[in-house]
Amino acid sequence: DSVNAAVGGSVTFTTSQTPTETPLHFISWNKGTANFLTSLAGGILINPEYKDRVTLNVLTGSLELRNLAVSDAGEYSVTIRTIAGDESTGQATLNVYEPVSNVRITTNNTDLVEFKDTVRLSCSASGSSLSFLWFNDSVEVTASDRVRITDGGATLTIVTVLRYDQGSYTCEVSNPVNSSTSDEELFVSYGPEGVRMTISPSAEYYGEGSVVSFSCSADSRPEAQFRWFINGEMLSSTGAQIKLVMEQSGNYSCQAFNSKTLRYTTSQPEEILLLSKNTSVEGGSVNLTCDASGSIFTRQWMINGVELKPSENIVFYEEKKVLLFRVLTRKDSGRYTCNISNPFSSDFADHEMNVNYGPAPGSVQISGPRDVLEGSTLKLNCSAESVPTAKYTWTKDGTTLGQSHEYTKDNIKLSDSGEYICRATNDVTLKSLEASHTVNVTEMISDALVSSSTQLPEEGTSLNVTCDASGSVSTREWMKNGSPLNSSQNIMFYHQNQVLSFRSLSRKDSGRYSCNISNPVSSQEDTYYMVVTYGPENIEMSGSKEVQVQTAFRLSCSAESVPAASYIWIKNGTTVADSFEFTKNMSEFSDSGEYICRATNDITMKTSEASHMVLITEPVTNVRITTNNTDLVEFNDTVRLSCSASGSSLSFLWFNDSVEVTASDRVRITDGGATLTIVTVLRYDQGSYTCEVSNLVSSNSIRLTISPSAEYYGEGSVVSFSCSADSRPEAQFRWFINGEMSSSTGAQINLFFSSTEIITNISFTSSSKVPVEGTSVNLTCDASGSIFTRKWMISGVELKPSENIVFHEEKRVLSFRNLTRKDDGRYTCRISNPVSSQSKMPLMVHYVSDGPDSVQISGPMEVQEGSTLKLSCSAESVPTAKYTWTKDGTTLGQSHEYTKDNIKFSDGGEYICQATNDITMKSSEASRTVYVTGINFPQTFIHRAGVLLLCVL
Repeated sequence: DSVNAAVGGSVTFTTSQTPTETPLHFISWNKGTANFLTSLAGGILINPEYKDRVTLNVLTGSLELRNLAVSDAGEYSVTIRTIAGDESTGQATLNVYEPVSNVRITTNNTDLVEFKDTVRLSCSASGSSLSFLWFNDSVEVTASDRVRITDGGATLTIVTVLRYDQGSYTCEVSNPVNSSTSDEELFVSYGPEGVRMTISPSAEYYGEGSVVSFSCSADSRPEAQFRWFINGEMLSSTGAQIKLVMEQSGNYSCQAFNSKTLRYTTSQPEEILLLSKNTSVEGGSVNLTCDASGSIFTRQWMINGVELKPSENIVFYEEKKVLLFRVLTRKDSGRYTCNISNPFSSDFADHEMNVNYGPAPGSVQISGPRDVLEGSTLKLNCSAESVPTAKYTWTKDGTTLGQSHEYTKDNIKLSDSGEYICRATNDVTLKSLEASHTVNVTEMISDALVSSSTQLPEEGTSLNVTCDASGSVSTREWMKNGSPLNSSQNIMFYHQNQVLSFRSLSRKDSGRYSCNISNPVSSQEDTYYMVVTYGPENIEMSGSKEVQVQTAFRLSCSAESVPAASYIWIKNGTTVADSFEFTKNMSEFSDSGEYICRATNDITMKTSEASHMVLITEPVTNVRITTNNTDLVEFNDTVRLSCSASGSSLSFLWFNDSVEVTASDRVRITDGGATLTIVTVLRYDQGSYTCEVSNLVSSNSIRLTISPSAEYYGEGSVVSFSCSADSRPEAQFRWFINGEMSSSTGAQINLFFSSTEIITNISFTSSSKVPVEGTSVNLTCDASGSIFTRKWMISGVELKPSENIVFHEEKRVLSFRNLTRKDDGRYTCRISNPVSSQSKMPLMVHYVSDGPDSVQISGPMEVQEGSTLKLSCSAESVPTAKYTWTKDGTTLGQSHEYTKDNIKFSDGGEYICQATNDITMKSSEASRTVYVTGINFPQTFIHRAGVLLLCVL
């Protein structure tokens, strides 16, 4: 350990020894290698040099050293032994410093001129190991291109001082034991700059003899002195403010002078125009007199080069010496010329007459907005027909706001709403007129929100949807799927369209509802996607009813439900599957029975079910007849024929030479037909007996008959086909040509043989790659070969025309006028002729919903440094959304999952996932803040014996 102390001060070396009840057996203190204190069994020996300067604690071994000198600095060590012989040691370094004192700043100059002087501040102090810091008004001064700190920080030099360098400078001197400061004030003179002259009152013209105030200001230290000039000639008036009686038109200016910097700066000149007291005013009368020396024969008056004629308003007197205007109008303004002549000479004189008028009635107008957004700038403009130009004064609620043709107010507030009045005044005609303008300050609409009273409303219930926002709301407009929403028997609006109320919801009410809130200066829209839940209803089941044993069978269940229903299959009271589909890969006889599909809507909590019977059968095999005798005697013997076979649900028929044997008084058929008994045989009973065993799955015989029978048939001939089979119940028949199933059915068919081509290359096209709900789409079915018929099916069910579904070109084109989500499905087109057929399946048609919605990020919020961060993003979107990850404006990846190995502290922060639907072109995003924490190392406990040496000043 290291300890710092001041000369003349004291220091205590404190050990970590636990105090004992009796003095420690042995204590030894050394400085370097020299011992200066030893304690043995309570007796203390002290070096004379340290006598009266040390105090030893014999219970702990701690030592106090007083009245320190520089020579006391060095390495100190202590050795302690207990009476049991345990020994401990400790060390410390003592640094002794002379304290800081007598801090003083000296400088070459404290009264400085900007851009001219350089100042040097030197700091001196007593003490050892000194450090220097400079401050200007408590802010530390550091070196730069103009500021230099030299001599180990003791000298501060500022080259070519600026006004910002002015202030109180402090030198702080310190060492490890104390610090002290000294201050010096610097003054910087600058300017004058920005000399500005203002004139009051402000006017375009001033009346002769009027009093005008002039004021001059400048940025200067010390304050500037001012002089005044007209047309470059210095006036006797001095000072920052003067008043002058207007006697002369001209350019007025002021000049500022700084007695320290010895600099002069002059303002921009302002032109002042004086009007004489006989100024012409509209509505008054005026005489223009034309005279000259010499013999005057004729006078001629002209205006703007055109000879002037007398009129009702213009009269000449004294042989045209005087031109009189009875009533002046603004049209009389112009350049008047008087030509005087005699037979020997001529001369002329000009006079420019400006007729002053206004402000004209109705000419005072205010332009500017009437509706203004709170916080923006209000700008109003006032104009009037007036010569000379009018002066304008703005007032509101009796308070004067400004005296300019334009009034501007920044950061306008709601309280600034009201009537603004502009008064236009002509200083010559002394007329005034005013106009008013009403301003309405409106808050910007923000935080628009459409909310529902129920998150997932159910069909048949009522629902309120509320549209709210912050700001001044003027109007609310509701839309559904982009079209205006109007009230009806089921839809009502309340509270100025704030609440949209549905009396009884139906599934048709599902859709995208938007509320547009507006006022004259802003608008905002929010959207609510309403999904009306209903069902399940109209449950349908499909699948085989008879299934051959040890083969696979599948049952499928569907129901109309929003959201999609969940399904379970029940057989004999036991749940056998929890999907819309039940599949058995290897059927058994025990699989026969009633299968119940139960559909449940997890939101409406409603259920619906349907049943389906399945019979598992086995084909007939191993048919065998056994008999008690085959060599019989007429009128004597009785014969019993027993028929056995493998299979299920067996039916038995007996034939004698192809003629069915039926029961009679001598013929008995028992055991479900399996046993044939003939009592007292006759000769007619002789023959070949056949036992035919069959079930619903198979039979032992099928026969095809063609009529007429021939090896070849001519083109255009008609051929009859007849099919028979031994079956109970009667069999159903299908026909095949070249392995392809024909559309013909029944036990007998007639075919006309022509040059019909086999159907090949069937194709399916759609007019839209991505069909969208609310749009139309065409599905086209084509093939090569002779096409006789086309059949369209959806999910295995034949499609019929309707208001929305239209067939064109002999069913070649299937047209949907207005797609709905119910049109989703697998579409099959089957093309056939008498000799062949082909199907194209499936074509999946989907609608594109709005999205993406419900963007969510899953993954940890806290990750240890060095581990792997894994975030996953999901959204409700059709088609599937594309994902982009960003952090601090930087793109990190374009996948639904973002992974970062060996994560660092700098990887902490907000991660944003943006989901985009390429069809709807909509985007939505979510964010997650991740914190990176340090690794927790296991604690290690070390057991040691020793002494901790503490030093306290």
